[in-house]
Amino acid sequence: MSRLLKNLVVFAMTMVTFIVLGMAAKAEEIVIDNNTVQYTVSETTVYWESSKYGGVGKHNTISEENPYTNVGNGILPVRINGYSVLDTDGEITNSYFDENVQKFTIPAITSEYKLMVHIDGVDEGNYRLGWIEFEQVNYGEEKTDYDVSVIPEEKEQEQEWFEKSEQKNVEETANTLQENVETDSEIPRESYILADFSGSMFDFQNDVLEKLENTTGKKYVFSESIAEFVLGKDRWDYNFDGSTDIANALNTLNMSNDSHVYILSDLCDNCGTKIEANEDFCGEITIVYYPTDSWFALDFMKQLRQAYPNATITGF
Repeated sequence: MSRLLKNLVVFAMTMVTFIVLGMAAKAEEIVIDNNTVQYTVSETTVYWESSKYGGVGKHNTISEENPYTNVGNGILPVRINGYSVLDTDGEITNSYFDENVQKFTIPAITSEYKLMVHIDGVDEGNYRLGWIEFEQVNYGEEKTDYDVSVIPEEKEQEQEWFEKSEQKNVEETANTLQENVETDSEIPRESYILADFSGSMFDFQNDVLEKLENTTGKKYVFSESIAEFVLGKDRWDYNFDGSTDIANALNTLNMSNDSHVYILSDLCDNCGTKIEANEDFCGEITIVYYPTDSWFALDFMKQLRQAYPNATITGF
């Protein structure tokens, strides 16, 4: 080998070494935050039962035909709740999984390792899916939320507000609540979330509250009675029936007069309880409305305004 060729080989090897070391040096931890980042996966992506070897076992494809993946515009919103690091042989060297986790950190890994993540759907059932390569995740997009507005007091405008209300999405509802509750804590003022756990509302509301696990503020669920929300607790363990008594939930709440109360309900208050008058309350009441017959909503709003004449009443 000529001296020139030797020098070229040494130079090339040196450059490769610098590149590899540089990549290792630049390897950084990855923060997964399902509360603030919307993660999505493209249609046709295959997810696996196990991350070993890059994916083995039962598997399925993200598509409109798959009943467990609610694809829209070619993408599926997902939640990341685990990771798995594979060596060059496809063996798992490090892994983590927590079904309910909202935020966690993936340790820094170098380029010779492969990173897999576990995904769940975030709407229409919250189905547990499986493992995919991290490179297949689209992330960094801002989460969407709903616009919160003052509910008009004029009868016709109030009716129009409720009739134009859109069906709620779990993810956007949770995002909007989280953003507003965080604002409450910065003011500061206390916040209370009252979620309707009557028969028709339970599944949706439970999904919303689970996404607010790491959000400040007090969380309660109600039907005919009221209880503090406990993550993972079965609905039947609350000993609720199928009725809706929002008035009782408000009457039971022990809150300061400048608090922010969020009522998550279709407003079908069917127990006949009277809302106790509270003229001293000067805080805010936000109606998170799940559309049904607007007659029920208008009847409830009439009672609420009479009982809380000095409250600011908003909604989305």
